[in-house]
Amino acid sequence: EEFRPIVRRLRMAAEDEEIQINMEMEDDILQELQDKERSIEEKEKVIEEKEKVIEEKEKVIEEKEKVIEEKVKEIEEKEKVIEENAKVIEEKEEVIEEKEKVIEEQKLIIEKLKQQLKQD
Repeated sequence: EEFRPIVRRLRMAAEDEEIQINMEMEDDILQELQDKERSIEEKEKVIEEKEKVIEEKEKVIEEKEKVIEEKVKEIEEKEKVIEENAKVIEEKEEVIEEKEKVIEEQKLIIEKLKQQLKQD
């Protein structure tokens, strides 16, 4: 009983050709709107997925940057060790040079002593 007025109006509308055309146009418009809404929802899902991928890639980039920073620190430490080793080598070379000078001086002294012994 409560739907009788609605049913009566629908019958009247179905009988009137102009109203039928309008109703069909409304149905077409509603269908287009629903299609556009679905399309928008699908695009939003794609955007969300792409944003997730971007976030994951940003995390990977951050991790790689940390690894790079650690490697740079390791390289810097190794360069310091190399510099220290170079200094040690240089100091040892200086000591060797001094010892060689002392040896040369001792050789000269020995030669002089030999010559003195020969003369005596």
